[in-house]
Amino acid sequence: EGARAAKECLQHWKKETKINEEAVDIVVIGAGAAGLGCAHQLLLQVTNGEDKYKDIKRKVVVLEARDRIGGRVRTEPLTIGDFQTFQVELGANWLQQGDANPLASIAKEKLQLRLIDTHFLQPSEYPLHRHVPPDRVDAIMKQFVKRSNQRAGRYAAAAADSDDLNFSTTRAHSTMQDVLDDWLQDLKEGSSSSSSDFTMEEIRHVLEGEILVDAGVPLSKLSSQFGMEPGVGEGDRWIVGGYKQLFDQHLARGVDIRHNCIVTRIDTSHPTGRVCITYRTFTKNEVELLADAVICTIPSAVLQQGSIEFVPPLPQSHQTALGALITGRVEKVVLAFDERWWPPATASNGYIRAYGTIFGDVSEWLDCTDVFGVPVITGIFSGPWVEDIWKEGSSSEEVALKATAALYRAIHETSS
Repeated sequence: EGARAAKECLQHWKKETKINEEAVDIVVIGAGAAGLGCAHQLLLQVTNGEDKYKDIKRKVVVLEARDRIGGRVRTEPLTIGDFQTFQVELGANWLQQGDANPLASIAKEKLQLRLIDTHFLQPSEYPLHRHVPPDRVDAIMKQFVKRSNQRAGRYAAAAADSDDLNFSTTRAHSTMQDVLDDWLQDLKEGSSSSSSDFTMEEIRHVLEGEILVDAGVPLSKLSSQFGMEPGVGEGDRWIVGGYKQLFDQHLARGVDIRHNCIVTRIDTSHPTGRVCITYRTFTKNEVELLADAVICTIPSAVLQQGSIEFVPPLPQSHQTALGALITGRVEKVVLAFDERWWPPATASNGYIRAYGTIFGDVSEWLDCTDVFGVPVITGIFSGPWVEDIWKEGSSSEEVALKATAALYRAIHETSS
């Protein structure tokens, strides 16, 4: 998305005469993956031979509020014992859709980083009695997508395949919970012959694992039309040594990144005809920076707080859309042990999925033991139990104990 924003910006960018040494061509706000990808693209001298400004050296500045780059990517050292240190991910963990992700090929081919595949479609699931075979998972998800498209009124392209469904074009803002409720009601009434092979328990279980753990919000908050991201879990890989290597060795190289710069105002009506960006440094001093263009890549949740003043204000349509967005909550824990007490997930390259007793309580676990050579496992949690495990005021030790207990209970729970 950052690279796309950069290309869009260059289509409209007009080179202006700088009025002082500090004036820049383009300011990028945010040094996460999108911001750094954007800056990296802007600094390329030639973009497939199509860059009309390829002979102009651009001055690009990235303003980052934190004292580090990466945004949701946060690689930190984990020291075990007196001397063993491993780089673990406290934020984003995978290069998603590796076959289509340009960063995956850069990491492997250009930077020669070691990538480990994770087969999300073949997890080791616990409790064992709740496991649904991969072929049935795939069939249930295809049926759910079909029903979601139907509910959202986007079924015209596949109308020929819809004879077995009594569908109509309904509100596009219907939710995934609406889709699930309709499906379960059909099963109760025996009116859906196309899905009679699936039980209610199977359907709910699959949606827990395939949707809720990624979204971090209830199905009632997810759009039936836009709530699913195509390709999630297909060809995902994690980087041994940390995601940060990709930033340090590629995206951030040669980029003018200014840390601890909190942007407070973006004025596109400045008398100079340029954009005036006001930011506050860690010393609380306010600084103004003039640029030909600005690209804002900060998270929508930050924009919702109103911490940045836009002059003139954003269009009402933008504000309305921004106000309707919801940020899901997913928490993460990295645990090290003296020995591996959980069953190794050999068939899924270290991927384990564990469920709680309440619908929506799902956790994913990446077993790094075979790669690191010591028992280390990373857990990602979503659902109601997040509020309990990460209760306000809880210490790291308390979180670790509760997270460990959740995995232990799932592994040892039986159908009886």
